[in-house]
Amino acid sequence: MAVWQAGDGRDATATVLPDGCRDLLFHAPPDVKPSWRITDLDDGTYGVRISATSYFKGYRLQPGTSINTMCLLKAMHGLPPDSPGIADRIAQFTHLDPLVKDALLSLEIQGENGGSVQAAAAKLGVGLRRMQRCLKRRTTRSPIR
Repeated sequence: MAVWQAGDGRDATATVLPDGCRDLLFHAPPDVKPSWRITDLDDGTYGVRISATSYFKGYRLQPGTSINTMCLLKAMHGLPPDSPGIADRIAQFTHLDPLVKDALLSLEIQGENGGSVQAAAAKLGVGLRRMQRCLKRRTTRSPIR
């Protein structure tokens, strides 16, 4: 899990890239009660305007992580973003299936080497359709050929 933050007293625009990750996000906008939320998976790049008086802190989850959203948000309700035990709460309400982790790693390696989704599946010893169904079921996304 990586931790990041934004809000340094200047107006800015942050670019969000579709990286396959979801974040547990704390947002403290000006004149509004701070809150926690869980981001969706992004399909495209976009900009987020950050006012000088806003503050964001994010806990980036690994690609493919399953999240019990309702329970995690309930556990985070009212907590400041630097509270002790946040990592424990995240661990309690998230899960990364080893099969999904292996499939995503195989796709990453094949992608870096110019390989295909078919080659990634073969490297795992499964058929293309089986890997696509597994990832779709657990991540809501399916790799294409």
